[in-house]
Formats: sequence, structure tokens, C-alpha cells
Amino acid sequence: MLAETVRADFDRIAAAEPPDHVEAPARRLVETLGMRTRVLEIGCGTGALARMMARRGARVTAIDLAPGMIDLARGRTPGHLAIDYRVGDLRRLSPRGFDVAIAVNTLHHLPLAEGLARMASAVAPGGRVLVVDLFEARGIAELPYNAISWLLRTRETIAHELAAAWAAHRDDALPSLAEIRRVAERALPGAMVRRHLGWRYSLRWNKPHV
Repeated sequence: MLAETVRADFDRIAAAEPPDHVEAPARRLVETLGMRTRVLEIGCGTGALARMMARRGARVTAIDLAPGMIDLARGRTPGHLAIDYRVGDLRRLSPRGFDVAIAVNTLHHLPLAEGLARMASAVAPGGRVLVVDLFEARGIAELPYNAISWLLRTRETIAHELAAAWAAHRDDALPSLAEIRRVAERALPGAMVRRHLGWRYSLRWNKPHV
């Protein structure tokens, strides 16, 4: 999906003031962070995850393609939290020296191999790449998984304008978990990829020290 389209979609979503939400797989990743960790968050949205990490003592640089999302995140963030919000496109940036690079529901908007490679470049030796994102469960064998994920979906009532903004946003075709694992193994050898309910996967990778 073109960056301009993603930016416009999420500016509209931001204008509808979506509620803060951090998915369970992302919360579990955050629980592994240590104090004073230097974190780069890619696609920070409303800033909910950035605030959660900062409250644990992390120093967070949070970027998002949509200026509206950055404005919303700044408005919801207390001044004492160590978060630097910036409008930015990962494909045009070359961040370096972070302990952790994390992206939640962001990498499906760009080529996965490129996104993972850029995240790997952003972390120092010994650093970590953490991802939670979407995949498509295909085929007859996935029917039980799809049925359970459908039943467990959050059934929240949201405002009309927000619902319309999300409906107008159309993601590109999502990869299968097998495709994600193949790309991850080439880009980040040794990466651990796990499947979660709700059509989510998580990825963890430790950058070698040498």
C-alpha cells in the first residue's frame, strides 16, 4: 500500500479519536523490557504502547507516518513520560543505536523483508527486534483456528465516524504464517515466530553481538 494512502487513512482515523488499545501479544512483549531501555516504536498510533513502555522506565522514540496520529498521541501523553514523538516513514529513515525496535500492526503496510531489515539496523549489537502483526489463516486446516478467532473478537460498539474511517481503510493482502516465517528466517536468522488467536503473530529476534 502506498505511503500516501496509509497516511491519509490514519489521519482520518486519528480525527475520529480512536480509543487506546494494546493487544495481549504486545503487552507480553513489553513485559520483557528492562528499565532505561532505549526503544524505537514504529507506527505508534495513539501512543498507548509507547506510554506503557515509558511507564516501565523505557526511553521511547515513537514514529508514525500520520501527523494526525502523532498529534493525538502527544495530546494523550503526560509530560513526565520519556517519549519523543516524531512524524516519520521507516523507509526514509536510518535510525541507529536502540536497544529495542518494536512494531505492532505496522509491518503489513510495507514489504516485510525490508521492514525487518530496517528494524535490525536500528538496534545495537545485542539489541532486540519485536513485532506483532497480522497474518491470513488459509485453507481447510485453519477452519478451527478461524472459528475460535472469530468468536473471541472484541465486539465493541464504536462511534459512527470511527467505524466509517476504519471501513474506508483497506489493507493489502496479508501473508500466511508460512510466508512470514520464510521471510523472517532469511532477514533475521533465528527469529522466533509464534501464532496467536485473532490472526496475530509475534516475532522476537536478538541481534548478535558480533
